[in-house]
Parts: sequence; C-alpha cells; structure tokens
Amino acid sequence: MDDQRHTRKVGAHGFATDMRSLEIPRKTCVVSLLLFATSIGHVIFSGEAKGHIKNLLYSLPVTIEDQCQHFVAIARPATDSHVSDCYCETAGWYGRLGNRLSSTSKMISEAESLSCGVHIPKDMLSGWVPPEHSWVHVRNESLHNVSMTKNNTCGSREGQIWFRSNPPFSSRSCHLQLLRKYFNINQTHVLGKTCSSTEHVALHLRSGDVARGGWSEAGTYKPGGVHHGYGLFPTAFYISAMREIRARRGREVSFFVFCETMENPTCEYFQKLSVLDQNVVLRVGQPLIDDLRLMLCSSEVAESNGSFRDVFGLSPKPQVRHAFSNTPRHSECSRVLHWISSSQQAANYVNDTKEWKNTGFQRHEVNAAYEFNHTEIVC
Repeated sequence: MDDQRHTRKVGAHGFATDMRSLEIPRKTCVVSLLLFATSIGHVIFSGEAKGHIKNLLYSLPVTIEDQCQHFVAIARPATDSHVSDCYCETAGWYGRLGNRLSSTSKMISEAESLSCGVHIPKDMLSGWVPPEHSWVHVRNESLHNVSMTKNNTCGSREGQIWFRSNPPFSSRSCHLQLLRKYFNINQTHVLGKTCSSTEHVALHLRSGDVARGGWSEAGTYKPGGVHHGYGLFPTAFYISAMREIRARRGREVSFFVFCETMENPTCEYFQKLSVLDQNVVLRVGQPLIDDLRLMLCSSEVAESNGSFRDVFGLSPKPQVRHAFSNTPRHSECSRVLHWISSSQQAANYVNDTKEWKNTGFQRHEVNAAYEFNHTEIVC
C-alpha cells in the first residue's frame, strides 16, 4: 500500500468467528445457472434471500488429506547457515504481496519434493512478525516411498527466480499449512486477531500500479506509468456481485470495499455509494495488515485482476469467490463467475482494455453501465 492514507467511510464492524480450515472441494460439481441483469446506474440494490442457494453454497462438507509433515526450527544455529543438508530460502523479495506469496509457495513445493527445510524471511508483510518462519524438514507422505537422489541441495535463490520457477511437485496443502502458520491463521484467528461473528463481504479493487494518472489544466486525462499486463475490471462486475449476494443474504449484509488509492474510477463510484448505503464501507489507503484481516475473515470476496487474488487462498474457511469472466464459462468450485450479458459489448470491452494504458477512454469503458449475468458453481 502507498504511504498516503485516506478513509472515506470506516465502520465499526469486526471480524467473523465461525470459521473452518480451508479445504479442497470435492470433484463432483453441481452447476446451477441463474441469469439476471444489473446496471451501474442503480445505487440501491434489492433482492430477497434465496435459502436453497445459500444452503448449496455454504453447507456442503469438504475434505482434504493432510499429507504434509514438517518440523519447526525455533532458532537456527548461528554457527551453521543451513540447519539441514538441504534448505530452501529466498534472498530478497520480488514484487508485492501477491508475487511474494507465489514465490514462497513454489519454494515450499521445491522443499517438499526434496524433503528439505524451508526458511521464510520475517518481513513478507509490513507490520507483521511471524510466530513461525523456519522449518528444518518438510515432507509429503505421498512421496515417502518415492526414490529420491541423496544429497539434493536447494539453497538460497532470488525472489524473482523462485517466482518464475516450476517446482516438480506441489500438494497445495503443504504450502497452505506453512503460510497459515507464518501468518497465524487458524479457525478463529487471522494475523493474530480474532474474527468476529458478524459476517461481511470483501470487494478488492486494484489501483496503484495500474491506475496512476491525473487531469491536466487543459482538462485532458494524462495516464502515469502503469502495468500494461493487468487492466481494471468493470465497475458493473462489482455491482453484479453485490446484487447476487444480496439476493441470497438479504440487504443487511455488510460490504467492505478495498482501494489502495482513489485513482481507480470504480473507487470513485463506491465513494459515492458509501454515502448513500450504510452497509457499504470504503477503505482507502489503510494499512495492508488491517485490510488483510478483514479480507481473510470475509465469507465472500470479489477479486481484482492480478496475483493478489492468491491471498484469498489463505482464508481459514471456504470463501465464495466472485470473479469477472470475459465470456460465459464453467469454472472451479466455490466460484461465482460474472460476465457482460451482451457478447458484442463483452468483445468490445476485451478489445478496448486488453493492452492496458489507463487512458481516459479506457477508464470511461471501466465505468460504463453494462448489464451482467452470472453462473454459480457449487461443489
């Protein structure tokens, strides 16, 4: 997050307590198709709770086989740079939190494939001191009988090298276990604090590195240096997510909207909406550690475009995740996909924003009043 701090509207909401460990869903999926349109012009959303959909999304049991075993090193000996013969470390971070999590997950997978140790630097997240960050031995039971060459070495690599690596094995459960220990995430806590019993929804809006710019004295918009690979999702996508959620949960559910800066035009929309709707809370430029607690304790989340979405995999419960899709399609479990109803408008949006430059025209397209459909994926 930038050092600049703004808060348009901060509510007195806490964090949710009724939590279960995040688990991999069953393979068999039931897909129920519900189509309806939304318009960006509406500021008041309505809809009756649909109990049968809510039951499908929240009551199905999920299972995971925990095959990852690890031993914790409370303190690494000062006389020995490697606690074990094979130790995976990172020699500096690459990018921001999303990239850091990806690099660390790949590093843990490498250690798991070699039955080695892992050391994660303590400074992955500003303001957070991890209670555990070093494990002398990480092993997956499913690989126990696999013949592996002795004296394998892992060693220290730059964060960018880990980020671009392709580990030979990944169980998913192992890196989630260690990262949750690193961030002190369990059934009742996220980043060392208890989640409250009041459920809420998180809407994450990307800004910062993709939305920099400003207006000139002549009245024209001048974009700043932006990341061309990641454009902005339409404002109407987030509105579609809100409407779908309120149709199931009722109008009293709280929405936290997270903006790094106010440079994203969607943030401007929610700034106005937060004045009219008491259940919409806009958080701008707040400490990332505080935002993460709210995000990971939420029951549902609408994702932005980029690697930051990997953060939600750390949630201690199976969140329902809302995603923008360029075209109607099926997806993985516990997802609600939203897309622009008109295929022609959808194609135009993709064409106009695929090479993101943050021009005034592209920003206008982001805030256009598209109608949306959605598909609920239930497993």
